[in-house]
Amino acid sequence: MSAPPSQRIASVAEFLVHALELEHESAERYRQLAETMTLHHNHTVAAVFRLLADMSAAHASEVTARAEGIRLPEIAPWDFKWACPGSPEVDCDDIDVSYQMTPLQAFELALFNEIRGRDF
Repeated sequence: MSAPPSQRIASVAEFLVHALELEHESAERYRQLAETMTLHHNHTVAAVFRLLADMSAAHASEVTARAEGIRLPEIAPWDFKWACPGSPEVDCDDIDVSYQMTPLQAFELALFNEIRGRDF
């Protein structure tokens, strides 16, 4: 099923802005989760979330490099073309995140988020 015309991304520049926002929000959310895990003394999972934040930040840098020379539009937060309150990688569903989660659960969460981002 295709998106309604009002929800379709109309240009490469618009796509790049969405990709940048997705990666920036992802990095921010993973940093927040790392801080939370550190506060709860779950240092192994905190390290996983820091790694994931760094990977998202690296992806944002890659998108920025691809956008070099392209005039990117400014898009208001409420005008992004996803149906979630925030980006689809972090804000579409409430996923159980516990201070007691294991590294495997953290990676499963990351995989779930990556699949959502790809599907968007």
